[in-house]
Amino acid sequence: MFFNNTTPYSVDWSPGFDKNGREQLVVIIKVTWELPHSGQDLVLADMQTPLIEADISTGKPGFSATLYEGDYATFKPCCDVLVNGCAYSPSDRPVKEVPVLLQVNNQNNTLLSKGFMVKGDRYWEPGVISFRPSSQQPFTKMPVSYDNAFGGIDNTKLTHPYFYQDNPVGRGYSHHKTKLAGTLLANTEEIGNPIRTPGGHYRPMALGAVGRSWPIRSRYAGTYDDHWIQNIMPFCPDDFDYRFFQSTPPDQQIPYPQGGEIVSLLNFSQNAVLKFKLPQQKIPVIFIPHVGSDKQLQSMVDTILIEPELGRVVMTSRAVLPIKKSLHEIKEVIVGEMSSSWYRIRYSPHKKHYSSLLELCNKI
Repeated sequence: MFFNNTTPYSVDWSPGFDKNGREQLVVIIKVTWELPHSGQDLVLADMQTPLIEADISTGKPGFSATLYEGDYATFKPCCDVLVNGCAYSPSDRPVKEVPVLLQVNNQNNTLLSKGFMVKGDRYWEPGVISFRPSSQQPFTKMPVSYDNAFGGIDNTKLTHPYFYQDNPVGRGYSHHKTKLAGTLLANTEEIGNPIRTPGGHYRPMALGAVGRSWPIRSRYAGTYDDHWIQNIMPFCPDDFDYRFFQSTPPDQQIPYPQGGEIVSLLNFSQNAVLKFKLPQQKIPVIFIPHVGSDKQLQSMVDTILIEPELGRVVMTSRAVLPIKKSLHEIKEVIVGEMSSSWYRIRYSPHKKHYSSLLELCNKI
């Protein structure tokens, strides 16, 4: 199969299977935009970030947050909106806490609105009955990540360690409630639900990717039992749900953006409010079989990653073609707009007389 990328973007293809075991051809397109000053349009970046083949963690895999998730998902029913960044104090003055907010609006509705508090470093200290949070240390800049959200592992008794399943890579959680004095609490917490006890159940607050094994995602992975081993393997189980591929909690998922949506960030930069409009990113993908008619699909944006610290917005789109029998049916895949002359020659009723011209257009 000949793969022709006519765009300046990072592009690749991957085989896939749907829930019924039918083969698919998945084309992934990753576009990097420069993050402008608030209110200005995004500008295409000179340096396009490459596709990520496997998850990248902030530290030791399995014991730290996912910084970048692999781009080769088969299909996402919705669009994930993620932020990797830091909370900033207003006017660069030290504060003990600051609210942050991610919001996405279209002309008629608020599609996403997620906010929480970011607090300075604090520790568990002995109280009258149990442990309690210490006072917060002032800060001007604080990372926002599941690494410093509520959660973690309590391994004070190594024969039976306890994981905070909603966020095993975080901090502040303790089941045994021993040897806690001086250990760090989470730097993020829900508004109106402050962290008070080390063994409590608190929602971990961050805007990055959640772990694939965490319950918020693993519940969609399906059942891998003896029935699956004997009758279905290596395909997905009957109860597999494509929502497993969503890398964010449901409150960070929006319908596929069409362009024009307004993204607002509060206190993720020294400018306090950062606002920009999403570009219309509909990149066509043409599938040309050995036999039969061409199939053109519009790729849909299903992942938006905002990185204020790096001054960029990365938008990943996907086009999925169901295959009748095997990938060998496809002769060529073309990503991006072709010239009007290419379309005219390609779909002319007399195109057999223009084979040499068509080959020339394909090479340009």
